[in-house]
Amino acid sequence: MTLAGIFGIEGIVVGLARAPIQLALIGAGVGALVVAWPLYRAAVGVTATMGLFVTSAFDFYRGAVLEKFGLSQPPQVEDE
Repeated sequence: MTLAGIFGIEGIVVGLARAPIQLALIGAGVGALVVAWPLYRAAVGVTATMGLFVTSAFDFYRGAVLEKFGLSQPPQVEDE
C-alpha cells in the first residue's frame, strides 16, 4: 500500500467519523485511492523492468565484477 492509499483510507475514515459527515474529505479520500492505484501499478511495472536491466548488466559485466573483487573466473558458469 502506498502513502497516497493510506491517506485516502484515512480521509474516508475521518470524514465518516466527524459529527457532521465531511463529504469533501470523503471525496478527497476516494480521489486519492483512485489516483494511488494506477500509479502504484505503474511503479511496480517499472521496477520489474529495472530489475531486468540490473540483472542483465550484472550478467554482462560478470567478468569485470569478479576481476574487481580479485576472484578468478570459474571455467563454467554452473561452477559459480
